[in-house]
Amino acid sequence: MNNPSRTSNMFIATLDILGITQMMCEAKNNELDDIASNLREVLTSVSNRMKSVVADATTKVKIKDKEVLDEILNTIRFNIFSDTVVIGYDMDHAPENYEKIAASYFMAQVRFTAHDLFEKGYPSRGCIDFGPVHWEDDLVIGNPYANSYKVSESLDFSGVVITEEAFKVYDEHYRATTIKFSGTYFKPLPVPLKTGGFREMINVNWIKPTRYTTLASQFENSKDLRQLLYEKFAANGKTMTESALRKMANTENVIRAFIMQNKTIMRQKENNGK
Repeated sequence: MNNPSRTSNMFIATLDILGITQMMCEAKNNELDDIASNLREVLTSVSNRMKSVVADATTKVKIKDKEVLDEILNTIRFNIFSDTVVIGYDMDHAPENYEKIAASYFMAQVRFTAHDLFEKGYPSRGCIDFGPVHWEDDLVIGNPYANSYKVSESLDFSGVVITEEAFKVYDEHYRATTIKFSGTYFKPLPVPLKTGGFREMINVNWIKPTRYTTLASQFENSKDLRQLLYEKFAANGKTMTESALRKMANTENVIRAFIMQNKTIMRQKENNGK
């Protein structure tokens, strides 16, 4: 008897952790344990942040909804395979009438992961895609997974982009809850590529200030943003190669664009409140 198909339409994000492959190659046993411990702390911190999101949400919704929100949170796939973080959510099996919340929770998980990796000194580059994926235990296959990994590898900066296909699904099909986020969490920008040149892509604003994150205020209030970025890129004993320095400079340009975006949003909120 054949097993039922586990292929579903999923949001998939892959985040390639920059510089960690060299660290793993050069690491001794105890140093490899330290890397694993640091990454485990990221998994834990992201999990705790998401639990805080659900806890805050349940104060604004009916008590009976808490179980549904917990179900969504518990069914977001979240794994680290060597130098790559993979995050996924099966939209075909999202709780009925909660698809919009499920999509926004997936995006929050991606943003928190990029944020916490960077905060720990593990800058990453990632991509979000959407489509049919077969994810069963440790087996993950499907074009969205392959494409998100391919796009991530092509980027020459630390950040997260979302494909036009995935953004269309997120923005149009879940517009009822996300329209207010479209200009807040996403920004089209020309992004630098490893092959040279730039490509216009939709960037995910992973440094947008929230009550759960801290990097936005550090970046905005830093008197020397480049030095702060250098410390993150060079953290955990990573070698600052020419490639790493180039990625750092490219990252600074994108972060400055996000800082301007955040300030514009804050001014709009202040004006709307008058």
